[in-house]
This record gives sequence, structure tokens and C-alpha cells, in this order.
Amino acid sequence: MAVLFGLFLILALSFLGAAMRLSRILLIDR
Repeated sequence: MAVLFGLFLILALSFLGAAMRLSRILLIDR
């Protein structure tokens, strides 16, 4: 259970990081 929670946290953090990077690139392109 704790391992699954840790994996979920890592996935959420990586997803947030990718989203922030994408939004930054889109904002710069504008």
C-alpha cells in the first residue's frame, strides 16, 4: 500500500512538472 502511494506521488509530481514545462513553452511561444 505504501509503495503504491509512493509511486502515485512520483507520477503526480512528474505529471505536474511536465505540465508546468509545457505551459511555460506555450507561453514563451506566444
